[in-house]
This record gives sequence, C-alpha cells and structure tokens, in this order.
Amino acid sequence: PAAAATVAGFALAVTGAAQILGRVISGWWADRIGEPGRLVVWASLCAVGGMLAMASVIHSAPSGAALVAGALGSAALFGLGFGGVQSETLLMMFARMPKERLSEASATWNMSFDSGTGAGSAVLGVVASSSGYGGGFLAGAGLVGFGTAMLAGDRWLGRHRVVEHGNIRTRLRRLTADSPTGRRPRG
Repeated sequence: PAAAATVAGFALAVTGAAQILGRVISGWWADRIGEPGRLVVWASLCAVGGMLAMASVIHSAPSGAALVAGALGSAALFGLGFGGVQSETLLMMFARMPKERLSEASATWNMSFDSGTGAGSAVLGVVASSSGYGGGFLAGAGLVGFGTAMLAGDRWLGRHRVVEHGNIRTRLRRLTADSPTGRRPRG
C-alpha cells in the first residue's frame, strides 16, 4: 500500500509538471505561428493516449520498474495533452471574440473547463466504482476521444466560418443590406 501511494503521488506530480510543459509549448507555438488551435487536436490525442496507456498499465498489472515506468509515462502523456488543450482552447475562445468581449470569453472558458473537469471526475468516479480504475480510464479515453473528434470538426469548420468581427465581407454585406437601394453606398 505504501509503495502504491508513493507511485500515485509521483504520477500526480508528473501530471502537473507535464501539464505546465503542455501549456508552455502550446502557448509558444500559438505565439510563433499566430494561429491558436493548431495543436489542439494533437494535444487532445496525447491526453487520450495517456488514459489508454494508464488503462493498459492497470489491466496488465505490472510490478516494480515496469509499474513505475508505465504509470509515470502515462501520467506524463496525459498531462502534456491536458495542458496543451487548456491553452489552445482558451486562445481559440479569445480569437473568436472581439477585443471588447475578452473578459466574457475568459469567464466562459473558465466556467466551462472547470465544470467539465468536475463533472467528468464525478462521472468517471461512478464508472470506476462499478468497473474498476481501468474501466474508468477507458471511459475517460472514450469521452476525450469524442471531444477530440469535435475539436477536429471545429478546426475543419473553422476554415469556413464567417465571423462577425474583423470580417470585411460580412461588413460589406451588412452595408448593402442596410442601404435603401440594396447597393453598397459610395464614399
């Protein structure tokens, strides 16, 4: 029991450190590339991979060095993905809102991300109580996998999205619609 608690404690520490690294990497990447959301699908896949790896470790029941390596590697992969998703989704929210509404974007993101984390923990706790920790990690991987598919779809749709702010075409269409002649005003 003491060894298991020690491994679990180290796994949580590794998750936190990898989460910080994931946030730094995704923030750096978005700053250099100038487009938030480029790494969000990859980060989410890292999180799914970490959960699947942890489920595999639990189901194979290794001992000694294999247990430690499997648990810490899974935790690192999950933390890296979780941190990357945090930064990328927040930056995506900021990019989609006008500058005067950034505080609303921040509040919405924080409320949604924290609520999802809390609700997900409760749901996975129920799953783990009925099917074990391995089943909980598999269910978590499935849920995050579904979210990954949604993020991939959003990235694809985003290439075709017309936003209301900072969009010349939308602005010109509004001017035409507001004109009594239906034509764009001159001047």
